[in-house]
Amino acid sequence: SRNYGKVVALNFGGGIASVADNGGTIVGSENFGQVTGAYCGGILGNAEYLGSANAQGGDHIVIDSSVNHASVSTTAKYGSSGGIISVVLSGSTVHIRNTVNEGNVYSGLDSTGIVDTDSANGFVAGGFVSISEGVLTIENSENKGDVTRYGSKLRGCAGGFLGYVGTEGVY
Repeated sequence: SRNYGKVVALNFGGGIASVADNGGTIVGSENFGQVTGAYCGGILGNAEYLGSANAQGGDHIVIDSSVNHASVSTTAKYGSSGGIISVVLSGSTVHIRNTVNEGNVYSGLDSTGIVDTDSANGFVAGGFVSISEGVLTIENSENKGDVTRYGSKLRGCAGGFLGYVGTEGVY
């Protein structure tokens, strides 16, 4: 699958999918379209697993052999942006492998997408995943994009691979 169109979302936005809330697999997909909104990812906006654990074990959500080529940015207060996924929620198990982010990731732009160093917009930016509160495994993957968290009014963070890691862990 390939997306060439720009994605503008009020809440969750993703270059390939906005929300995966009951498991799923994305394989061999590419995003070429800029993604902008509150919680945005170059491939997937929100990884959230609402069901019971897979009886055979394994991952709830898998992203494999995919590439984000485009920029990802948040223009919302407390928003987050990730080159591959914006948010991995608690209770989710996500496995990312053989995947690349080539797009720049920004957090803290004004509502028109212009850099606003005095903005209250944006909170967390990650080259691969902005916020992970679930179980996240990343293997054989790389970030080639710049990660920038603008804004001076809020505490926030930025990381080349992960912006913020919560309680369940990254492997």
